[in-house]
Amino acid sequence: RLVAGNGAAGLTGMPARSPRLHRPWLDASRAQVASYAAQQGLAWVDDPSNAGLDFRRNRVRHLLSPALEATFGDGWRAGVLASARLARIEADTIAQRAPHLESLIERDAAGAQVELSALDALSAADQRAIFRMLVAELPDRRRRSAMDALSQLVGSNGGPRALDLPGPWRARQAADRLRVERVAPA
Repeated sequence: RLVAGNGAAGLTGMPARSPRLHRPWLDASRAQVASYAAQQGLAWVDDPSNAGLDFRRNRVRHLLSPALEATFGDGWRAGVLASARLARIEADTIAQRAPHLESLIERDAAGAQVELSALDALSAADQRAIFRMLVAELPDRRRRSAMDALSQLVGSNGGPRALDLPGPWRARQAADRLRVERVAPA
């Protein structure tokens, strides 16, 4: 998720607690879990799919983790977990602000718009959340580049006043508003 540029929400990892699940072992290493299970006389099953390199998570586990260990020592995992906890706090803070931010967006059948003065009054994180809401219908893989484009459009003094987004979407800055709208195919 870090390499994909997903921001705080993408870096949070699995929550230790959710309404349906409790994962008390997330901060424990495989060796710690195996040691505990052995001490308690517990049997476990190794998922054979975890041994291969077919999945990205396994390539990270088998190829990247040893390189991080060799470079940073044992502490790298604790640093990553601390960063994930901080990212969760930031993502939760942004999520709590979502209703207020959504209220700044005016929607109609063709698209959505937000007043530029309202955007200017927001922090960069809140602006980014608004941009995410404006392009929410785009597939994940296209959303980040569209959000970057909106940021550049709003921040460009004397630059382009409109741009095409992925798919049938167009953004334009007109008068005192940023508008994202679906355009009819040519």
